[in-house]
Amino acid sequence: MKMAVLGTGAIGSTFAYQLAKAGHEVTAVARGARLQRLQEDGAVVLVDGERAPVTVARALDPSVPMIWCS
Repeated sequence: MKMAVLGTGAIGSTFAYQLAKAGHEVTAVARGARLQRLQEDGAVVLVDGERAPVTVARALDPSVPMIWCS
């Protein structure tokens, strides 16, 4: 399933990591230094170096239909 995580602080990064590890296609939406770091790594990286690949974006593509969950 395609998933997007808006905001990649501690909690958002944890969600993105777990979703990616579970086999979902994850887009992590970030900004600033966190955006740059995710772009460089191409993944959410844990302290121990374990990685989960994600697509990184500054914003969601408005042409892609979405179902919002809160």
